[in-house]
Amino acid sequence: MASSLFSLPDSVWRIYRAFNPPTLPKNANPLRIGILGAADIAPMALVNPARTHADVVVHGIAARDRVFDTYDALINDPEIEGVYNPLPNGLHALWTRKCIEAGKHDLLEKPSASNAQEASEPFALAAKKNVVVLEAFHYRFHPALHEFPYQLYEVMPTRSLGASGSLWKETDIRFNYPLAGGVFMDLGCYAVSSAIYACRAAGGTDKRAQWPKDIQVSSADAELFIPTHKNLISSKSHCDSNGKPAIDRILEAQFEVPSARLHAIKCSVRPGLSDRVPTWIPFLGGKRRKIIPSFSLKETFQDGTSVELYNYIFPTVYHHITTTLRGLRAEMAGVKEGTKRYSQAYVPTPKHTSAGGPGAGNAKGGEEQMRRAAKDGFWSAGKGKPYRLTYRWMLEAFVESVRKSQAGTPAKGTRGTVWVSNDESVAFMRTLDLAYEKAGLPRSGT
Repeated sequence: MASSLFSLPDSVWRIYRAFNPPTLPKNANPLRIGILGAADIAPMALVNPARTHADVVVHGIAARDRVFDTYDALINDPEIEGVYNPLPNGLHALWTRKCIEAGKHDLLEKPSASNAQEASEPFALAAKKNVVVLEAFHYRFHPALHEFPYQLYEVMPTRSLGASGSLWKETDIRFNYPLAGGVFMDLGCYAVSSAIYACRAAGGTDKRAQWPKDIQVSSADAELFIPTHKNLISSKSHCDSNGKPAIDRILEAQFEVPSARLHAIKCSVRPGLSDRVPTWIPFLGGKRRKIIPSFSLKETFQDGTSVELYNYIFPTVYHHITTTLRGLRAEMAGVKEGTKRYSQAYVPTPKHTSAGGPGAGNAKGGEEQMRRAAKDGFWSAGKGKPYRLTYRWMLEAFVESVRKSQAGTPAKGTRGTVWVSNDESVAFMRTLDLAYEKAGLPRSGT
C-alpha cells in the first residue's frame, strides 16, 4: 500500500509547504481578526493560515506583552471584525457571548462550551445579533473527509469507530475539571463528531442535516484520571466540587444516530487522554511505531466490508482511505474476498483519485454522488492546494460566511460552502452530556 500511495518527494514538498506556506499580498480591506490569549494552537490554527489568505489579517492578540492587555480591549476594538477564541474549554461560552454582544464574528475552538446548556445560549444570541459563529472542527473542512463518505454512501453500516491517543502530560489543563477538561471534551470531540458525520453520510439523504434532538447514548464507561504529581494531588484540580475525581482519562460510549433510513445507526467511540497507540508512518520505513496517536475513522458494514480513513485529523501530512470488500459487496464487484481499494484526496475533485492494489480505480465519479454523500457541503474541483492544512480550509469557509453576513445575508443563512452548523454544535454537546451522564460523571459548569 505504501508504495502505491506514498511518494517521498511529493510528501516532503507537501509537508514543508504546509508548515511554511507562501505569504500572499493582502486585499485593500481584509477581514481583521483578533486572537484571545496566547494558546499554543493559535499559530497553526490561524496565524499561518492567514498568511496564505489574501482577505485575512491577524490584527492583534490579547495576552501579556501583546498588542492588547485584556480580552475585553481586543473584543471592543472597533477595527477588529472577527475573533478567534482558543481559550480553555470552561471559558469558551463566556467569551463567545462577549464577542457576539460586541458584534464580532467568532471562530470558536471546540468544544463550544462546558455543556449543552452553555452552548445553546450564545448560538441563540448570535442568530439575534446577526453574528457568524463557527465551532472549529477543522478536520471537517478537508477534502479527505468529503471523499470518505463518498466511498461508503448507500451501504448501511453497523458500527462506526473514531479512535484517538494522547500527547499530553498530566499537568496539562486538559486534566483540569473547573476548566471543563476530560477526554470527551478534547480528543473525544473528534471521535464523536467524526462518527456522527460518517453515520449521517451512510444514512442517506442529499440534503444538509436538520439536527434532531434524539441522538441516543445507550451506554458509557469511564476510566478516571488519577494524578501522580504531588501538586496536582493536593490541588485536586481533577476533582469536582465534592472532592471526587471527575476527569475521564478514557471514556467508551455507544450511541445511535437518527437516520433517513428505517432505523438509527449504531456507533462506538473510545478515545483516551493518556494512552498512545501504534501509528503507521510511511516515511519512517513503513513500520508501526509508538510515536503519535492514531486518528482513524472506520465504518464496518453488515457483510464485513469496511471503509477506513486513516489520519482524518491531519490528512495534509498523510492519509489514505482503504475500502476492504467482503461478502455481498465483494461478490457484486466481482472481486476476491478481502480485496482492498485505496484512495486519497489532498485537493477536492468530483472523482476519486484511486490507486494501488487489486480493484483500484473503482470510483463511480460525479458531483451528484458526492453531493449525496458529503454532509454539510464539499469544495468544488480545482480549489485549494495539496499542502493546505485543515485549518486553512476552515478559514476559507469562515471568511466566506462572514463576508456574506457583511453583505446583508442573515447570519443564520450565511454558511460557507462547507460548514459546521450551530444546531450541530448544540446537538454534539448534548451527546457529550448524555455520555457523561451514562458514565456517572458530573458536567463542569452545571
